[in-house]
This record gives sequence, structure tokens and C-alpha cells, in this order.
Amino acid sequence: MKKMLTPKIRYALFIVCLTLATLSIGIVSAAKTGSLTLKYTIKSEGEKIGVVTHRLFQNDNGHSFAEYSHINASGWWGKIDISSSLLEEFDGVNEFNSADSKTLDGHTSYWSKIKQNKNGLWGSYAEIKDTTDQESEGLTDLSAAITDARELNLGEMLSISRDIFKNRTIQPEGVQFTRQDFDTTDTNLPFFIQSFGSKPLPHKLRLLDTDNLKISETNIVDLGYEIISIGNKKTRSRHLKLSGSKYKPSHIWIKDTDTDLPYMVRFVGEDEDGPFEIKLSQ
Repeated sequence: MKKMLTPKIRYALFIVCLTLATLSIGIVSAAKTGSLTLKYTIKSEGEKIGVVTHRLFQNDNGHSFAEYSHINASGWWGKIDISSSLLEEFDGVNEFNSADSKTLDGHTSYWSKIKQNKNGLWGSYAEIKDTTDQESEGLTDLSAAITDARELNLGEMLSISRDIFKNRTIQPEGVQFTRQDFDTTDTNLPFFIQSFGSKPLPHKLRLLDTDNLKISETNIVDLGYEIISIGNKKTRSRHLKLSGSKYKPSHIWIKDTDTDLPYMVRFVGEDEDGPFEIKLSQ
């Protein structure tokens, strides 16, 4: 399976998948259009280590996510330069449909995807150690499609993604599971939380990481609503405490809204190297 990233970088990438993810945020398109573009900056111990573009799309049938992240950091582990693209689709509010994730680390690519089959959902994973220049260009085109101001839809992005490794014969590793095995995905957590409205949240959630094809049990404590100041703006946000085997106790604030597309406002976490904070930009 995929090689392990350093704890700090792996943790940062997980938070990126929480919709969220890591960062300093700028809202590019209005929620009333049915889409939202969020720009993030990833910081660790006050130092910038990466950037993220997170796009949300919503229509009558459901919603989808397109996300690009680039982690560039140095430390006791050496130098890390990793770029990732993630596409996820949902029917309705929480019915997971499919996912496609591609990561480039030097000349090695990691490709995971989940699609429906007759038994439920099939997740597959492949490591490609000799990524060609043409494939690297395809990954660059995919990241540009996500980060560009052009209004490409998810179908167009999926088309670009499918073409990247089309000339290869790949025998991926795989895992079979069903929608009943998990409650939602890391990326979809804000939508899942929003669906409860004013009702109490469950104390535990099973979160699917569509990048690593793993399900983790997460404890949730609802700490109520708080006003978060971002520059000269104040945002009413729902404060949740997360804990579990996947990571140390962390805190996430999700924008309080009944109608707009939900997203993270702030995140505070800690790993073995110390605490870090993720929040909207001014």
C-alpha cells in the first residue's frame, strides 16, 4: 500500500480532506450559484507548508468536491514536496457515490479510487513509481482545472483525470465495502454535520478516508456555537472536538448555515511535533 508520509504531513493532508482542510480561506464564488471555491494556506507552528484549493458544487441531485493540495516542507524528516488532487461525488446529502484521488511525490504517483459495483463499493489503489513526463503533465492539467478560475464542472475534471494513466496496464490492490460500513467521508463531514440541524450529533462517527481507503472511528463532542473573528468579519460557527485512534484530540469550527454550502472556519490540532492551527484568512 501507499508509503507512510511523515506524521505531520500525513496529518495535514488528512485535515485538507476535511473540506476543509487546513488553511487560510478565501471565498471566490458565491454559494447562491451552487458552487463555492475556498483557498487555503497550510501552516504548522506558524510556518506556511502548503496551499489548498477546495471547490464545492451543488445541484438538485447532490453535491461534489474537487480539491488540490500542495505540501512543500522541510524538517527532521528531510524535504517533502507532494501534490494531490481529489474528486468526490455524493447523491443527496450523504449518499457517497465515487471518489478519485491522485498524489505525485517526485516521480512516484499514488492513485486510489472508489466506484460502485454490484456488491456495493470497490476501492482500488496503485503505486506508479515511474511516472512519465506526459502523465506528470496530465496531473498538472488536473490541478489547473481545479485551481483555475474557469468554471469547469466535475464531469470535465473527471474526464481529465481518467486520461492521465490511460496508456498503462495497472493491476491495483483492492478492497470491497458498502455504504453501511461508514457514516460519511472526511471531506463530507461539514455536510454531514449540517444535515442534523439542531438535533444532537452522534457521539461516534465512522469516517472514510477516500485517499487511503480506510475507515476510522472518530469520537465527537459538540461544544456549541461560537463567534470566530476572521479579519473584520465575524462568523457564527459550530465548535466540535474530534478524537480517536487516527489523531490526537482536535478542534474544528464549521460555518453555521442552513442554506449555504457548509465549510470549515478554523481547525486546531496537535501531533508529536507540537500544535498547529488552521483558519480562514483575513
